[in-house]
Amino acid sequence: MAEDKKIPIKIEISSKIDQAGEKQTVDQQAKGDLLVNDDGSWTVLYEEQKRLVRLEVAASKQRIVYFGENSTHIVYDQSLESADSVYANQYGSIPLSVKTEKVLFQQKNGTGDIKIVYEIFQADKSAGKFDLSLHFSPSVSTID
Repeated sequence: MAEDKKIPIKIEISSKIDQAGEKQTVDQQAKGDLLVNDDGSWTVLYEEQKRLVRLEVAASKQRIVYFGENSTHIVYDQSLESADSVYANQYGSIPLSVKTEKVLFQQKNGTGDIKIVYEIFQADKSAGKFDLSLHFSPSVSTID
């Protein structure tokens, strides 16, 4: 069995958010790691606001699971009508339903893109529409 491959990466994240007619774009940068797993899946690890984020990309490339703080997990799966998910914070857990319109993932030699277009529902009411783009590339170390 081959060993999983770990590639240090730099990440550019852009989130387009539409909540109750109010639109905004949030851009972020992070450093992290791309794990190329034996089973054909991928894992992107990075810190966001001093919290570890883990994006697991299934080998089929049609399902991505976001794992965040306090057992938050959000499932993006375009093969399902909606996916049960949970947003958790220090006050408790909020059950969500995620309707994924599009999941795209490509990666070659540590450079790649993830795009997820989705809508989040809480108690059958839309909590917003989101368009997440994440671009990553290998970190280049320099020695002076």
